[in-house]
Amino acid sequence: MLAWYSLQDLTRRTAVRGGNRTFWGLFILIVPLAGALIYGMYGPQGFLSRDRPTRATIASLEESDFEDNLRAGPR
Repeated sequence: MLAWYSLQDLTRRTAVRGGNRTFWGLFILIVPLAGALIYGMYGPQGFLSRDRPTRATIASLEESDFEDNLRAGPR
C-alpha cells in the first residue's frame, strides 16, 4: 500500500529531488518498502497545492459560529 501511494504521489508531482522521476519510480518498484520510505523522506521537493478557503471565508465562519453560540446563551 505504501509503495502504491508513493507511486501515485510521484505521478502527481511536477518536480522531485534529483530531477529524475523515472529513477524514483524504478527505485520504489524494485525495493517497495524501503523505496517508498526513502522517497517520502527525500524525493518530494515541496507540498502539493490544495484548495484552501480564503481568510475572509474562515473569518465569516468563525464570526457566525460565535454569534450563534452567544445567542444560545450558557449551557
